[in-house]
Amino acid sequence: MGLSRGIARLFGYDLMRYKKSFRFEATLDRLLKHHTFSGVLDIGANNGWFSGHCIKSLGDVPVWSFEPAEALANRLRKKAAGNPNWQIVQAALGDHEGEATLNISAGSGVFNSLNAANPDFIDRFSELNFVGSETVKVTTLDTFAEQNRLLDDGLLVKIDTQGHDYKVLKGGVRTLAGARAIIIELPFQNIYETTESYRDILDFMEGAGFDIYSLSPISPGEDGALIEADGFFVRRKAA
Repeated sequence: MGLSRGIARLFGYDLMRYKKSFRFEATLDRLLKHHTFSGVLDIGANNGWFSGHCIKSLGDVPVWSFEPAEALANRLRKKAAGNPNWQIVQAALGDHEGEATLNISAGSGVFNSLNAANPDFIDRFSELNFVGSETVKVTTLDTFAEQNRLLDDGLLVKIDTQGHDYKVLKGGVRTLAGARAIIIELPFQNIYETTESYRDILDFMEGAGFDIYSLSPISPGEDGALIEADGFFVRRKAA
């Protein structure tokens, strides 16, 4: 049994068939039900599903949706219009301030990335054939949190930035030290040209004081081996 498959089995998953209760939405609903949050940071918001779901579930809790792609950010602004608790931030997050080139994928834009695609996966995922690019603003989570006075102990942070997630963590050390829960993509195989793996993210989360809450598999490959999973982490309880 491969390492990634073994990890998934450890948490009660079969990569090809797993219980409905462990799907992303159901896991998110359990998290929202059993924990109280002061705010939500949706980093890599894409079409805004996650932000919208949290708004429906949490009521008046403020939500910030980070989306660097211009077309997607404009769509989010239309969705958020009239809701003072839903703020759209057109920027990418990383480990430094500046600008970067965002590769634009076809279709929904779910594969948009600051990283180049791994050639080994382009045939498996057609949307990794990028159709354009944009120059986007990059800031850090800590900078944004300090400017908006979000350094408290009640945040829910979701990070889904297509191969850039570890850099978002590195740029948000102070903010994440007070977060209550983090949802982040764990790459068991890198579909982008990045060097960080799920081990780096797990080590960071352990050092930052978080325990695993649940895993939600995203995309098993043709051979059944796990490519990615969404990791749900919660603040470790004091001994």
